[in-house]
Amino acid sequence: MEPLRRGPSAALAGLALATAGLLAACAGPRAASVGAQPADVPLVAAGCRWERVSGGGLGLWAQACDLATGRWRVAWSPSSQAFELQVDGRPQAVVVQAWPLARGQGPEAVVAALKAAGQLPAQSGCRLAPARVRPLPAGVAGYVLAPPVPVPAVTASGEIPEPPCGPYGASTHGVRYFAFDPQRPDRVVFIDEGQDQPLFDARSLFGR
Repeated sequence: MEPLRRGPSAALAGLALATAGLLAACAGPRAASVGAQPADVPLVAAGCRWERVSGGGLGLWAQACDLATGRWRVAWSPSSQAFELQVDGRPQAVVVQAWPLARGQGPEAVVAALKAAGQLPAQSGCRLAPARVRPLPAGVAGYVLAPPVPVPAVTASGEIPEPPCGPYGASTHGVRYFAFDPQRPDRVVFIDEGQDQPLFDARSLFGR
């Protein structure tokens, strides 16, 4: 399992907390609107149920699962300023995280923000490229953080390489992407669905 991402609050903790307050203040009730409970997404297991979760001006539908392997939840974490996958209250991975955009910036500005936060090497050539990774609501655009030259899924020695663009980049370990909603031009949202069915409905992040 990869180290838990700390995103904008890692190297810029003060800025992240200020940003979270700004997002919440600017967002208003619409930011946490998640629409109706998903009717076309099956529950992962018999011990799961849908619940609304919110934090940092974001809201979504997620599955709360009480299983033999523990209590699985998608919960907001003030420390990482993100929704985390947690098992028995212990964080496993960041699954949803909003990165702020200044007025006039496009979603590609997140690349510089990742470098400033130490999540991407300063000399990295990785860039945000449009991609339809998952079906998203009308008007919401999807992107992946990808290297300028494609990297083979398997090395010559048969090993799976580490994601060339870091913990926020495209990976053979799971489905990761960014989503930008023109109705909320102040942020771009990172989404990590993992390798299996995620415990949340990413579409509900956009309230439609």
